[in-house]
Amino acid sequence: MRTRWNSSLFMMDRLVKLKEPLTIVMISLNDAPSNLNSEEWNCIEDIVPLLKPFDSLTTELSAEQYPTISKVIPLIRGNFLNIFRIIFINFLINRVSSVQSTSTSSSSAIALMKQYMNKPYHYLNCNIVEYWRDHKSLLHPLSEIALKYIMIPATSVPSERIFSKAGQIMSARRNRLLPDNLDTHVFLNKNMQLLIIFNYNLKVLSYNILLKYF
Repeated sequence: MRTRWNSSLFMMDRLVKLKEPLTIVMISLNDAPSNLNSEEWNCIEDIVPLLKPFDSLTTELSAEQYPTISKVIPLIRGNFLNIFRIIFINFLINRVSSVQSTSTSSSSAIALMKQYMNKPYHYLNCNIVEYWRDHKSLLHPLSEIALKYIMIPATSVPSERIFSKAGQIMSARRNRLLPDNLDTHVFLNKNMQLLIIFNYNLKVLSYNILLKYF
């Protein structure tokens, strides 16, 4: 099953950029393969700018180290944004009303939503978890709902990255690596940052224990 169409986009984008020199070279060669006709070139030139926004969107949403669900609405453009925005706001108002105490009316939930919507925009790459933690008291209980629902959407990108990394490690010059050694290389490459942090925390813990008892 084809899942990574981005490489086809990169290929077509590069092809458009090299259209003129590529055509000259193919004309000068005796046994050159058939060149693309004008209709095929026009089709490729139309497809590239059409797919580039989708490539940017999938790249932003393919992260695995931080929550990306909060980027969905800013990344969506066109008529779907207004429709989704209305549905999302109504959903949050209903959730806030249900979280608040029974003595609190729905008008306060609407006021809280207006207060949130009137706050200044933040950069797309801001840490959304830290934002809601900093505004926990000001936007309560909206902050509880946000911290509950912001997440990293499940995608096949992390597993594909691991397969790509395994292909780079198991190269033609290292094709005699044993399966266990290959697993170790992939594991270390994928988790090196976590291992460094773990090693640092272990050293700090050992140092504190030594200070306490000695």
